[in-house]
Amino acid sequence: MIRLRTRTAFLCAALVGGCLAVAAFAVLPFLERVQTSTTRRLLTGEAVACSRQLARLFRASAGQPSAAAAARVLQSLALPAEQQVVVQHADGRVWLRLPAPSAAPGRERLPSAGEGQGVAYGQGIGKGTWFQYPESVVAVQVPVRADGRIQGWVTVAAPLRPANVNLLAMWGEYTAALAAIGIAALPAIRLLTRHLSRPVEQAAAAANRLAAGEPGPRPWPDGVAEVEQLSHALGTLADRLAMQTEELEEAKSKLDGVIANMGSGVILVDRAGRITLVNDAATRLLGGLQSGHDHREALAWPELSALVDHALSRGEPAHAELCGTRSGGLTLDVHAAPARGRHRSVAGVVVVLHDVSAWRRVVEMRSEFVANVSHELRSPITAIQGFAETLLDGAIDDPEASRQFLQVIYDESVRIGRLVEDLLDLSKMESGHTVFHFEPHDLRDLIQQVSDRFRHQADKLGISLVTAIPDTPVLAEVARERVLQVLVNLVANALAYTPSGGIVTLAVEDGGKEVRLIVRDTGIGIPPADLPHIFERFYRVDKARSRQSGGTGLGLSIVRHIVEAHGGRIDVHSRLGAGSTFTVVLPKHRPLSA
Repeated sequence: MIRLRTRTAFLCAALVGGCLAVAAFAVLPFLERVQTSTTRRLLTGEAVACSRQLARLFRASAGQPSAAAAARVLQSLALPAEQQVVVQHADGRVWLRLPAPSAAPGRERLPSAGEGQGVAYGQGIGKGTWFQYPESVVAVQVPVRADGRIQGWVTVAAPLRPANVNLLAMWGEYTAALAAIGIAALPAIRLLTRHLSRPVEQAAAAANRLAAGEPGPRPWPDGVAEVEQLSHALGTLADRLAMQTEELEEAKSKLDGVIANMGSGVILVDRAGRITLVNDAATRLLGGLQSGHDHREALAWPELSALVDHALSRGEPAHAELCGTRSGGLTLDVHAAPARGRHRSVAGVVVVLHDVSAWRRVVEMRSEFVANVSHELRSPITAIQGFAETLLDGAIDDPEASRQFLQVIYDESVRIGRLVEDLLDLSKMESGHTVFHFEPHDLRDLIQQVSDRFRHQADKLGISLVTAIPDTPVLAEVARERVLQVLVNLVANALAYTPSGGIVTLAVEDGGKEVRLIVRDTGIGIPPADLPHIFERFYRVDKARSRQSGGTGLGLSIVRHIVEAHGGRIDVHSRLGAGSTFTVVLPKHRPLSA
């Protein structure tokens, strides 16, 4: 690709050279005319001098001069050696020729006789002219007047070769001068082309920087209207590009921020099926997913890849709810929509992942809760209804039977009331509507109070209820009634699952920044498979014994909520057939979130 500066220099040099060449060849005819005119003037003067001398000779010889006398007269004029002189009679016959011809002329007359001048061409005598020159000649013819009449004609001729030599010399000098002018003009041409091309080169460089997205100095106007217009247009374009680039970067930053901080996973797949974008939520949900890989290899779920392929191939959005076995049964609500490019063609697929595992668990728990509540209420309601019908059928007349039936009805109603109370209590805790009043308390008093409450029941069951209380106070900021509720539930469960002759131990320990409440039994223990579920609502390890003891299956769930509200934790260690140990760890000071 030829640069503008080089092309301009070539064009200017060619233009100057062409003008000089045209000038050189145009001046050549002019010089030729000038040289011919000069030669004619010289020949005319010499012809007039010859005519005057011959006229004197004619007057002196009474009109009858001899050729020898005429030759002497003409030779006395010392004409140049290259000139020829032809003298004719009045009728046109050649009388004298100087210098003398080497052969007799082939004609008696010149082609034309008369006063005038002209250029004749010929190659020798007998070939079209009286002049013995093998090249072009200039001839001038004047009359010889004597005694009032024309006695003859004098023709002076000279070849053009000497004049042409002078002409060529003059033309060579002129051409050399023009060439020198052209060479001298080369620096000026260079400066001119540099001056003309610099703004364009600056504009091209500025345009290239703009195309590359790089800021840079703008071309300065140099007084040329077109260049100033170009500079102004480039400046306006640069300002608009900078503004649009800034807006695009800001929009991209906002979009990246939105995508990165979305709670839902976002995956962008291009037309070739490669993953080009993955946000943190998608990486967390799908486990270390990275961009740059084919979605069929990167996505562990074939169903998810099938949705992407469907959106890519058909250009239609796809939706499905996918359940996985990883991470405790992850459930995803997946939307795959095609991303349109030019001409509405499919340029890729945007996949949005919503983690609905918790919502699904809530739905399942709600269904399970309704089923459990219905199941828990069916038994006491059935018992109440059955014994009431028995009483209405006549058993009321039997005092002993009626009293027994009424006692069962009362116990079942109490059980229903306890179930409803536990359900309301648990519902308030889960919704955050329960108010906890934290005050400093000596936890030794709570252990003693719970021990006194269950002492009679333990003796009745043949179980030893033991307390381990330190001598120094164990103070902590707790909600007293709620901690009592925790201990009551744990001790009640321990008594219910400990056979006669067993031991239930209540203890409190000071752990520095926290306290530990311990309920240990020597009961039947908890199978390892049941340990992860014992704090779930209505979950029972031994359902028959739990119902016999009047349990609702909500006690441990309530315990967990109370302990978490205190900012603590509860640990369970159990061995089947050897008993269980529940350890409640509570901070001594009120949690900030309470």
